[in-house]
Amino acid sequence: MLKNNCNEEALNIQTFARRMKQTLVESGGETLDIVAVRAQGNMINPGGMGEPIDADKLTTRSGRLMKSIGPAGGVFNSSGNREAIREIDVKGNKVILTFGSEVPYLPPHEYGGAMPARDQIVTDRMRRFFWAKMYETGDEKFKAMALSQSIHIPGYNMPKRPVITPAANDSISDIENLMRRKLEGLASGYSGE
Repeated sequence: MLKNNCNEEALNIQTFARRMKQTLVESGGETLDIVAVRAQGNMINPGGMGEPIDADKLTTRSGRLMKSIGPAGGVFNSSGNREAIREIDVKGNKVILTFGSEVPYLPPHEYGGAMPARDQIVTDRMRRFFWAKMYETGDEKFKAMALSQSIHIPGYNMPKRPVITPAANDSISDIENLMRRKLEGLASGYSGE
């Protein structure tokens, strides 16, 4: 009789462990949203061209990066691809959450470093901008840029202005509280039978 009770209790513990793991996986999306909201709200200066409000933070220009790290996985780019990295993997007894962005200019901002010199093909959109600036300012350099096939962008040193890492670090207590609430709710519903 004792052996039978031990086997039943072992099965109950295994069932609870599976439910706990499932709860953690289901909470992964909420966890990633906590980091996303913090990254958007606290780490990126809102709106506008020109100098950043705080030199240690990014300024939003197109909104592409901000959208890619947004809650619920961001939005699709013009090619129809989602640029958000939001992964929930289960490996053994671990639930691994990965958060980031496929936007190519996030790593240079996140980690800083030397940006190489390059030649940029002048697109029709750039050409319209250069003509507008030429008419607005009368500066002949904009005319030359509008008429050229490509422009040379000199190399420069990109300052480190991290977005993801500080948001993740600042979200730890909120994530711990979320997990505690979820697991306490699971445990309160566990009767052991």
